[in-house]
Amino acid sequence: MTQEKPIWFAPKNEKEPSGLQVKNSFKNEKVPFVPQQGKLIKWYSCGPTVYDAAHMGHARTYITFDIIRRILEDYFGYDIYYVMNITDIDDKIIIRARQKYLFDEYLKKNVTLEELKSDIMEAAKFVAEKYLNLKDLKQNELIEKISAIISEDPKVLMHKKSILAGLTSKSQTPVEIAEAAKDILTYWLDDKMGASVTDIKIFRDLSVHWEKEFMKDMELLNVLPSDVLTRVSEYVPEIVDFVQKVIDHGFAYEADGSVYFDTQAFDKDPNHSYCKLKPSAKGNVKLMEEGEGSLSSHTSSKKSPADFALWKKSKPGEPAWNSPWSQGRPGWHVECSAMAGDVLGSCLDIHSGGIDLCFPHHDNELAQSEGFFNNKQWVNYFLHAGHLHIEGQKMSKSLKNFITIREALAKYSSRQIRLLFLLHSWSDVLDYKESSMKEAINVEQTLFNFFSNVQTIIREVSLLDISQNNDHDFRKKEKDLVEFLLDRQSDIHEALCDSFNTPLVMRALLDIISQCNVYMKETPKSSVYPLKKCADFVTRICKIFGVIETRGTIGFPVQTSSSSLEESLIPYLNTLADYR
Repeated sequence: MTQEKPIWFAPKNEKEPSGLQVKNSFKNEKVPFVPQQGKLIKWYSCGPTVYDAAHMGHARTYITFDIIRRILEDYFGYDIYYVMNITDIDDKIIIRARQKYLFDEYLKKNVTLEELKSDIMEAAKFVAEKYLNLKDLKQNELIEKISAIISEDPKVLMHKKSILAGLTSKSQTPVEIAEAAKDILTYWLDDKMGASVTDIKIFRDLSVHWEKEFMKDMELLNVLPSDVLTRVSEYVPEIVDFVQKVIDHGFAYEADGSVYFDTQAFDKDPNHSYCKLKPSAKGNVKLMEEGEGSLSSHTSSKKSPADFALWKKSKPGEPAWNSPWSQGRPGWHVECSAMAGDVLGSCLDIHSGGIDLCFPHHDNELAQSEGFFNNKQWVNYFLHAGHLHIEGQKMSKSLKNFITIREALAKYSSRQIRLLFLLHSWSDVLDYKESSMKEAINVEQTLFNFFSNVQTIIREVSLLDISQNNDHDFRKKEKDLVEFLLDRQSDIHEALCDSFNTPLVMRALLDIISQCNVYMKETPKSSVYPLKKCADFVTRICKIFGVIETRGTIGFPVQTSSSSLEESLIPYLNTLADYR
């Protein structure tokens, strides 16, 4: 009986531990958080593949880790070296860029209405045969057969919807008709002419556009920028060197111009173990194929079906770079390993990403990086943000069942979205729905009213003369309020130490506000001191969570004149507070 290999080795640090526990995907449980070097945290975050608009699933991931990053830096006092990548070479980008280019060129041809309708019919037949397994359909039975499809497979339903949209459009002009049939036309055009698209600028322009849009989205969501941003297109030489070293270590091999990671050789090595994060997914063909990308060649030259591409030999219609093995491009998984390893070295404290990346992407990253560095553990803590559902339904960009960040921000503020995430556990499934957003909006209003009321009392006291009756206003009610605050501060510290339990923190903050509101209601001449102490603490936690924006400037703050805007607004603010 072979002895089971350990999948995680607890890091050691001679410094005094913080008491912080984090949910580590290696163990799928909370473990003590111990950075390698004192207060320094080396953190790599999987960035976006830039081929389309960022959606609320992206918001869930990047706001989640922005909150955790702020807590680690601003509450626990760690120094974080935060690196994120941009995936700008990928099958999805290649396909989308070709489709966009070919569709735009098609519209420039000014085809006649009859030619367009004929092309749409051919495109519908192509999609029906390739994705719905409906062959040899005549034109008059196509709509009937497609309409009759009943399936629970979301991809089948997506293609059904696309075909019917193209065939039943009520649009009048050729351009409008083509736009209605765009989904099926682009599949068809890419199948016919995708191999002819050779200008690398076509692929680059698409990724540059969506990277800029993603960065705008992150700024709108108040997500802190990374300390270092790496792009795959700028790291191809380093990736080639990385792949060669993995070959040299005996964990990869060349086949037909491509290079594959040898999962069996790696797993047989006594110092290594493949599929540490999600052992149950080992051998899952569907997930492995999705991880390889839709343009990957299904070669019989691989030693094992589980072996994954480190370098892909490019086919016509795909961008290519020089390598010892072929004109080709990096595999998806190796991109992150090479860039993170180049910047952060042989062992990361934290690696983060969405839970959907756990297998095969992150498991493959671990294997090839440990094969490259020849060490037993490349990452000490893997953090995975939970899925985001839309009104109870799983969201998927590929299935076009998603809400973009811009669409969400047209309806809600970035603060309200952040509050929604704070009210739910970062590693659990979160359901983005109307009722959840109403709760977040109510919390925001509670915070706003509390800050306004306390500010009004502070202003009123500052306008009064010092008491002449030699009496103080710090009696039992005031002492009880401060004592309540101190107890909640202790609760909040425990909650943050408990794998960043922000729902408990938010509950404690609302309890503090509730107690202050009772005090203000029952005490006509409220004391400033306990109220200000409570408000200062609530403000501090809101700033740490990014609910109140405080970062972004370098150096000393700009000085304002003594007659500040707030002073000029005092009469109006007091009237508003009285109305409340």
